[in-house]
Amino acid sequence: LPETPGSVFRQDSAVCRLLPGLTKRQRDTCGRHRTAIGHVVKGLKAAVHECQNQFQDQRWNCSASHNGFAIAHLKVGSKETAYVFALSSAAVSRTLARACAQGVIASCSCGSYPKRIHKQFKWTGCSDNIKYANNFGRKFMDAADLDHADDARSMMNLHNNRVGRKAVSSSARRECKCHGVSGSCVLRTCWKVVPQLQEIAVSLRKKYFHAAKVFPR
Repeated sequence: LPETPGSVFRQDSAVCRLLPGLTKRQRDTCGRHRTAIGHVVKGLKAAVHECQNQFQDQRWNCSASHNGFAIAHLKVGSKETAYVFALSSAAVSRTLARACAQGVIASCSCGSYPKRIHKQFKWTGCSDNIKYANNFGRKFMDAADLDHADDARSMMNLHNNRVGRKAVSSSARRECKCHGVSGSCVLRTCWKVVPQLQEIAVSLRKKYFHAAKVFPR
């Protein structure tokens, strides 16, 4: 995988054809959104590292679980595979959400605020754009299985992709800054942020240890 999240993709559209394991749908998306795909790559690389970190003391230590974008080709429909899919999906969404807030992807910006008005604080600043991240992540990460959505294994993959995206959404929290004389906090301004990937990985790891095998009817 390319080392640089965005620059390589901006310079050469042919790189989309060289990434291993991409389906035609994914290559088409890559060609249209090269900078965003650079951050997808960054997210997947982070997922590899964090997966190995979470299972370093286990018999299965997440080694040989990822091959670039080709996670769809993991052969066994096991709880280990389920974890890899969920974490990869979560890492992609998290990385995209942060990149949007940082202003490095032209097709997205800051996330929206909840409509409810709070007396204790005011929504402002630049929230991580979880909505865009999950939508783009779903479009790209699910593409490998959408053509076989009735297949039991593809259904499993799509389900675990959703679990990963939901983990990002449900773990987002409010960060605030106080405003006032001598830190009196007369007014607080707040925005939404996604947590570190490690925190999300820990929550998914708990699901891994309680996973149940599902048999097709």
